[in-house]
Amino acid sequence: MIGLVINIVNKTNILEKTFSINNLDDAKNELINYLATEFNKLHIDFPAQLIQFEYIWCEHQSMDHIDNIFYYNLFDGSNGTWQKPWEYEEIYNDILEKIIEFEENNNKNYNIDDDDDLSD
Repeated sequence: MIGLVINIVNKTNILEKTFSINNLDDAKNELINYLATEFNKLHIDFPAQLIQFEYIWCEHQSMDHIDNIFYYNLFDGSNGTWQKPWEYEEIYNDILEKIIEFEENNNKNYNIDDDDDLSD
């Protein structure tokens, strides 16, 4: 069993979410899904680089810029160790892919074709 702890820093506090996961792949999927869902609430065009997103996040939260607006830790119950097996840039890239997936699913739900030209 793996324990996943995710923290998102905002102006007033730190949002913390915990999960119990069966394996490393499921832990990464849960991490990406949770962060993508939370960050997608901003309704912005996401920049390609994490550092740029951190500036946007901090501006949105009306706080000074900080590095690492989110943190995660995995606890491996089999050997009692804490781990961070993925780089933050890798996680952010996966978050971007998940947000694109959310948008595509949303467009399908509303029958929106990205190729439609709405100009007259």
